Amino acid sequence: MVADACNVIEATRTQWEQVARKSGSRCVHIEVCRSGKVERRRRIETRHADLPGLALPSWADVERREYPP
Repeated sequence: MVADACNVIEATRTQWEQVARKSGSRCVHIEVCRSGKVERRRRIETRHADLPGLALPSWADVERREYPP
């Protein structure tokens, strides 16, 4: 099983670990870090939602997020 998700808080990581245990799967967290703030901002500002009604975060929204270690 592969789950591609942004799990920046411990609670969501724990939930995925529980799903893995219940399904008999192994859970491996992989963090992808992009280098370059300019490129990250460009990607955020130019992406388009592929689900109707899905509101994507703005660059300002992303900048305001707290990211616990």
